[in-house]
Amino acid sequence: ADYSANLYCVSSTPAPDISSSFFNPNFNYGEFTDSRDGKTYKTTIIGPQKWMAQNLNYESDSSVCYQDYFYSSYCKSLGRLYSFEDAQNACPAGYHLPSKAEFDTLMYFGAIYRNTKNLFSAYNFGDDTYGFSLVMAGSGEGSTFFSGFYDKKQAKKLSYSGAAFLWSSTPKSDSTAYGLYAYKSDVSDTLHVGYSKTSGLWRTYASVRCVNDTAITYSYAGKYGTLMDDRDNQEYKTVEINGVTWMAENLRYRPNDEARCYTYMDSIAKYGCYYQAPFETDSTEPVCPAGWHVSTETDWDNLIKFVGDSAAT
Repeated sequence: ADYSANLYCVSSTPAPDISSSFFNPNFNYGEFTDSRDGKTYKTTIIGPQKWMAQNLNYESDSSVCYQDYFYSSYCKSLGRLYSFEDAQNACPAGYHLPSKAEFDTLMYFGAIYRNTKNLFSAYNFGDDTYGFSLVMAGSGEGSTFFSGFYDKKQAKKLSYSGAAFLWSSTPKSDSTAYGLYAYKSDVSDTLHVGYSKTSGLWRTYASVRCVNDTAITYSYAGKYGTLMDDRDNQEYKTVEINGVTWMAENLRYRPNDEARCYTYMDSIAKYGCYYQAPFETDSTEPVCPAGWHVSTETDWDNLIKFVGDSAAT
């Protein structure tokens, strides 16, 4: 039998492009162009890493956008959402999906005490101190049982106004993977690493931020000296500034009383120890090697006075 029914036609208004609202107008961003599709992204350097300052908007076979099929222009503002598997190869040449360790480094330099304020864009009530311009693009879910149109249609945005989630390349188990999850509310301002990539018959979709393949090295054009600490055979670079020789690396020596040396996430090789005052007394083991001392206020005053206006650089 033939059936008939009424048909209503509607017109949809394209979502506005609000991507410019996410950036810090007082920050000097770099730029990178993806040779695959010609899209240009702003970049920022935080610690030893160069990051894209926008969510990736490269269209892969299974990527989706917020309210896909209705407002595809949200892709430009918020980037696309990817499954964990799809995210592994989504980044352009010269960039890669960050590992859990690289997210840990980002948090160390850009989100002290795991506070998101310095990473979130002003649009999402952050300070965006380092130009990371994090946005609350949320996450989505799609069926792992069906495929094609049904799968993509179901991968709708779940929490646009509440949180940001970025994939890492590091799996945690068969059904979970690490990622950077950040949210802001009236009572909390929190950032941590960890999320599921699947949940039963549902696949998680999330944003991608790519990090540059080349680490940023901070150095100068002169020649370094060398200090060998005979106590533990640790070797350090040294530099002479205005007639004073400084260690050019943070001290990594562990005193016999290990409570005097705190390490951040077991990263002593990269960042050194955090030492508790008093550093040296008649009853404690010296922190510095023989012939060296903990830098004094006078040492720092003379250094900053000599360097002048370029001290921060």
